[in-house]
Formats: sequence, C-alpha cells, structure tokens
Amino acid sequence: MRFRMLFTRSVVGVAAAAAVAAGTVAVTATPAAAAPNGATAQNCQFPLLVVQTTTVQVSTDLPARTPIGLPSPEAAGRVDITLPDMAGQGLAIVGAARLEGTVTVPFEGRYSDGRTTGFTQTLTIQDAPVAGAAPIVISGEISFPAITEQQPVRLDWHVGALRMTLSPRTAAGYETGLGTFDSACAIAEGADTRVATVDYHSGSAGIAHGCQFPLIGNQRVVQVNTPRLATSVPLGATVGGEVDYAITFSTDTAHGFEIVGASSLTGSIRFTTARSFNGAPLGDDTATVTFDQPLPASPQEFTVRGTYRVTEFAADAPGVYDFDVKALALTMRPLAAGGVETGLGEFESPCAAEPGQNLDLASVRVRPESAGVSHTCPIPVTGNHTIVQANTPRLPASAPVGANASGEVDFVLTLPESTVQTLRLVGGEILTGSALLTNQRSLNGGPATEFQASATFEPVDIPSAPGATMDVRGTYRLPDYSAPAPGLLTYHVGNLTLTLLPLTHDGGATGFDEFDSYCALDPGQDLRLAAVEITEAAPPGLAQSCPFPLIGTQTFTLDPQVRLPSPLPVGQSTPAAVATTRVTLSPHTTTVLDLVGAARLAGELRIPVQRTFGGDTTSQTEAVAFDIALPAEGDGPIAFDVALPIAPATAASPGTVTWGLGDLSYTMTPTLKGEETGLGTFDGACAVQPGQQNAFASVVFEQAQPTRFAFDLSGSTTFAAANAKGDLGGTLVGTLAEGGVDAQLEFGTTSLVVRYAGLPVTATVRITPTGPVTGAVAGGAVTGSVDAHVEVRSVTLFGLSLRQATTCRTTEPSRVDIAAAAGFTAAGGGTLNGAFPVARFAGCGAYTAWINSVFSGAGNTFQVKATPQR
Repeated sequence: MRFRMLFTRSVVGVAAAAAVAAGTVAVTATPAAAAPNGATAQNCQFPLLVVQTTTVQVSTDLPARTPIGLPSPEAAGRVDITLPDMAGQGLAIVGAARLEGTVTVPFEGRYSDGRTTGFTQTLTIQDAPVAGAAPIVISGEISFPAITEQQPVRLDWHVGALRMTLSPRTAAGYETGLGTFDSACAIAEGADTRVATVDYHSGSAGIAHGCQFPLIGNQRVVQVNTPRLATSVPLGATVGGEVDYAITFSTDTAHGFEIVGASSLTGSIRFTTARSFNGAPLGDDTATVTFDQPLPASPQEFTVRGTYRVTEFAADAPGVYDFDVKALALTMRPLAAGGVETGLGEFESPCAAEPGQNLDLASVRVRPESAGVSHTCPIPVTGNHTIVQANTPRLPASAPVGANASGEVDFVLTLPESTVQTLRLVGGEILTGSALLTNQRSLNGGPATEFQASATFEPVDIPSAPGATMDVRGTYRLPDYSAPAPGLLTYHVGNLTLTLLPLTHDGGATGFDEFDSYCALDPGQDLRLAAVEITEAAPPGLAQSCPFPLIGTQTFTLDPQVRLPSPLPVGQSTPAAVATTRVTLSPHTTTVLDLVGAARLAGELRIPVQRTFGGDTTSQTEAVAFDIALPAEGDGPIAFDVALPIAPATAASPGTVTWGLGDLSYTMTPTLKGEETGLGTFDGACAVQPGQQNAFASVVFEQAQPTRFAFDLSGSTTFAAANAKGDLGGTLVGTLAEGGVDAQLEFGTTSLVVRYAGLPVTATVRITPTGPVTGAVAGGAVTGSVDAHVEVRSVTLFGLSLRQATTCRTTEPSRVDIAAAAGFTAAGGGTLNGAFPVARFAGCGAYTAWINSVFSGAGNTFQVKATPQR
C-alpha cells in the first residue's frame, strides 16, 4: 500500500467551484520591523515561548463593486505572515538553521444578508533560513474565487485564525529537539480581520429607455451592457476600454416597421457615459457605432448587438473611477427588400432612461503601487537610459490540466526625460516602432522555458515640454500552453529589445534612422509576471458536493449519455431509454478507501431525473445499485458506469422537453473479502454545485405540417332496416395534420334491391354530406365525423319507375362517424369504416311511409378503400 504526501485545500459554500492559487512560497528572514498597516494580529502557540504575536497582511485586486448577474473576476492576492523575532530566536536556541512546514490560512466571506462562504490556502515552507533574533516572513500568492450574485448584496472577506505545522531543522537536515509541532493561532482581541469588500450592485440587469418613433410614438428599449474594462489597474495604467451592448426593441416597434414594409434596419447608436473619480464628476464620454440589422419576418422582439469603446485615459492618482450610463440616442433608416427606402426615411429617436434605475456601468480601482520593472537600454549618441516596463497580465487564475493556461499582457513602456530629449534633439515629433519581449515559464519550480513575443505600437507624439516623460503602450500574447500536471505555473519578465524610429509629424526622416536597443534587466528586481494554478482535469458531467467519512465534502460527478430522437411531432412519445452514466468519485475518496483497506465498494445511488417543459418541472428519483472493485494502487479518482432509466415523454404543444439531474443521495458500503471495513455502511446527501447547467438531453416537439391528400373511394354500404347492401364510391379530399383532419367527402349513388309488396324493387339512394369532415389524429388513430342527408333518387320495379323525384330525403341530417383502419396514412390511404343512422323521410309522395319503413333507423354502415388519386 502506498502512502503519499497530499497537498490539502478545502473550499466551502459557493466558492466550492472556484480554483485557489497555491504552491511553494518564498520564505525569507528579514530584519525586525513594525507590522504593516492593515495587518491582523494573531496569538500563536510556540514550544518554549508559549504565545507569540504573529501578523498577517493580505492584499488583493478584488474590485470594490461588481454588477449582479455577472461574476466578480477571479482576483489575485498576496498574503505575508510574519513570525516575530522571538520565534526566530527560540528556534535558533534549539539548533535550528532552517524551517520547513505548512501554514493554512482560512478566508471567510460574510454577506450582508447573513450568508457565509469561504476557502482555505495552504502555504508550504521550504528551507526557510533561521537567522536568530530576526522575524521570519512567509509570503504566498492566493486567488479569490469568481462569485456571481443575483441580488444586490455586500460581501466582506475576512482572514481567519492560522493553523501552522512547523518542523525546525539543523543545518545538516536533522530534526531539533522540538520535532514537528502544530501551532494553533487565535485572532487577537480587537484585531480587524477584514481584507476586502465587494459590493454587488444592480447595474447589469438592463436599463430601460423611452424612445420616440414615427407612427407608433414612445416605445420601450432595453439596453444591457457587458463592460470589458479592467477592474483594478496600477497607477499610471490605462483606464477605459470596450463595452459589449445588446439593445432590445419591443414587438410593437417591430410591428411599426412591418407597417411600412421594412425588412432591415440600418443606422447608428450614440452612447453617452458619465465619468467620475472618487465621486467628483469628470465629464462625459461619447461613442457612436453603426449597425445593419435584418428585421424578423413576423413582428417580435429583436436585439441589436455590438461593441462601443469608453475612451481610454491614464490613471494619474489612486482611487476609484466610476462609469455610469447617461444617455442613448438612435438614428435609424428602415429599408424594404433590396435596400429600397420606406416612407419613414431616416429619423432620429432621442431616448430617456426611465426613472428609478441603477445606471452603473463599471468601476475601476487604481492601485497606488507601481507594477513596473526597469531595463537599461542603450540609445544612440546619449548612451544608457532606464526604461520602465509596467505589465497588466490577463491570464486565468486557474486552469485544469490540458487546458490553455496562457493569455495576453498589456504593457506600458515609460521612456525617461533623457530619452525624450534625445529624440527631440534629432528632430523627432512622433515615435513608431515595436518591442520584442522575453518571458520565462516554469511549472512547479522546474526548469524555465524562455520564449519571445513581439508587439507593434501605434505612433505616439514625442512631448516637447521640458522634463516630460512619455509612455508607449501595446499588447502581446503569451504562447498557448497546456500544463501536463497539476501545480503552480509561473511567468516571469525577461529582457526587452526595442526597435524605434522617430519621425516628423508629416512622416519625414530625422537625425536617427530606425535603430535597435537591446535592453538588459536591472538586477535585484521582482520579475514575477503572473501565476496560474493548474488543477486536476475535472471529469465531465454535473459536479456535486457530497459528504464522505473522514475527509468531509468531496466532488462527485455524474455524466449521463443518451440519444433521443429529435425533433418529434407534437403528441408523439419519446421511446423508453437508458442513459449510460459515468460516476466519478474524487481522488481523496480513493485514498480514504485505500487507507481503511477496502477492496470493493457497493451500494445504491438515488439519482433524481428532472423533466422540464414550458417552465414546469417534474422529478422522478431512480435507485441504481452498483458493486465495483477499487483501484489496487489507491490512487486517482474512482470511475464507473451505471444504467439510468429515462421514462418516455410527450408534449401536447410545440416546445422543448429537457432532462436534467437533481441532488444525488447514496448509500455506500466498502468491503474487504466480503467483510465491512471500519467505515461500515454510510449515507450521503449531495448538492449540485452552483453555476452549472444540469441538463443532459433534450427533445424538440414540433407542430406537424398539414399533409394534403386526395382519395378515390370504392366499397359498399349496408342499410340495416332493408337488409340491403350496395356498391359505394366517391372521393375524399383534404388535409391531415397532427391533431386534426379537415376534408370534403362526396359519395356517388348506390343501387339497393329491397322488397315492396313482396316484389323486388331497385332503389337508388345517395348519402349527401352537409359540410366538411372534421376529426382528430391521436396516438396514430384517425377518426372523423360529418352530418349527411340520405336521398332516395328513384325506385323501379321490373325497369318501370315507381318514383322519380329529387325531393325525397331525410327530414334532418344524421351524424356519420368515420374511423380509419390500422395502417391508414395520408400518403398511401387505406380502409375507412363508417356508421350512421337514417332519419325519417319527407317529400316522397305516396311512397313516404314505405320508404320510412325500409330505410329509416340505426345500424347502417359502410366500408370503403381510399386509393390515392393519380
């Protein structure tokens, strides 16, 4: 049996799905210094020294405000834990020269509505020097999770009490007399534990405007914005950027365009954004974009989408910039097919935001710290100059194994006064060029891979003011990279090569031709660019948080796979099916089962299958048994398949039926050679982790298009009272649709041999419908009915006419019921059966009483074969 050292991390509440950056941290011995402002004091237990005060300093890029309905960005952070100088002195007394161990830092999020969430971060200490009476600083990077809220709320993040496991070692690597010990800390009385606050506000739910339109007057237009502005930037960086918009017009607006025959809409949208800094207005920013939008074929809501830009500017002071929606103006030209002008021509539509709405668009916090690294760069004639490179990486905080863990980096190169003066002296008025940037990438502290990326920057004016510096801005992309193993992926800044060409404003040459400057990094700098936590590749399927003995909450996933026919006509049922469902238990579950000696795992999964149609959801829980062998190595996740029954479903109207999974519950028994282990039999109730789509299958039900048919009819009819049978022909023409039949039925005349005064008499009769045949199609069966008169056209005896009249018919129509035999189709026809009563006759002269006795009454039938007309 193998035992392994485990990297431990736990996440609770809504943060369960968030990845938290972790890895080996830098640990340094530094001279004693006062605790930084904002640090949290904690009282920690140490052998020999009893209680010592340890300080915890946390910094993070979490935005101060985030719109509801959108995730707060995963924000990088840093934690600095300072063990006091007395701790360093005590460790030195027992012969310690270095320190190993771990520090677990819990973070708790407290919502203003009483909810809580949280995560923990474990920092690993490796070979930290113990320098006598000097504090020891443990530093590491963290990542706050992305969280989406649907209602306005405030979330305060607090640091909790540390838990440390420390192992002081001698210079030769042996344990000291203290061995390995645990140190539990407690928050000092009165200490401020809050490290960040995020205010979730309602600015993203859409802003309603009243806009004036020709013919139809004031109409409601809804504007939804998705800003792509950086939420936190260093001092001197650019503030502003792109905003994705969606403008939705009402059905009445679409109807107005239909009235004038418009099939497309062109025009422009003018967005006005109000800007402020720390609450003080800065003026408005205006952006105009054009659009060309096809209109829906029938009047319904339609949406115009695009992107506009909030003008960028340099952040020259720490604080918060707020951007609010101020105004919206539309210029529109509806066009008919072929681009032909409609009667409306081009018109302006001024809009006014409805009162009482939150008009927040975005907030950007400007950090006071500088994010730059300095290079020494040679410039012709004047020698070496110091150029500072500030970077704003846009990489994911975490990525699973096999996924791309790369991204883009925005950079600002600040050229000093000396460089600006040199460029002006040679006649330069604008500067063009490019940068070749070198970076390094390393996984888990392993060998570094060096790579280069190039970026061309737009021409920038060279300032003429004395003492001025200048910024050159650009963006480069790090090469795509998929990490093969979990851990911490780090990126570092490398050397820089500049290719510069100063020109006059009209593009003319200056005293400098294009030249290269091969820059070298100045020594002693922090070159870290970004860090990405590489997590185990998540198994596919719906992730659920499930309790498990000894190790608490674990992630189980269910991944059902099933094929269902789609689309189907309304009224038809899906077939009974089985979804092959891959169940994956977490690697930690495997470890625990291995530790208790289990060889098999058996039990029952209770899986709720939810079926949704038209907003209504029904749930049926399926109990599925399993009995599996466990991995011999006790390593990695456990995965096995179960068969999940899917019951048939149908829909009575057009729409989509979806199947999804609910919260899993289970009973499990781990065994060894048929005997229970120390865990016994245990139950668990899981919860679907938030932020996922639980649907795994869907079927679209469509209204079948009517099928036209035209049949020739041939067969026979029987009149019960006369005990007479005769040939029957005719036609049936109409449409057959899912749920209904509409057809015109016409019969020819029928000759029947009946008895009159004991003599054989030939009567010619006709069944005459008074209207169309209507009916239904359900479950494959076709039925219908029609009202019809029965007419006696003639009566002959030995070829001599006893009655020649067209007025001899029933006094009221009778209901004729028609049913198609099995196998009948609109394309191929089939057999039709009918049954009908015959009412009393009138208009038959002296033969009326006789005709009533022969033909009136129930029990009359017909059977005809419907053959498609050629």
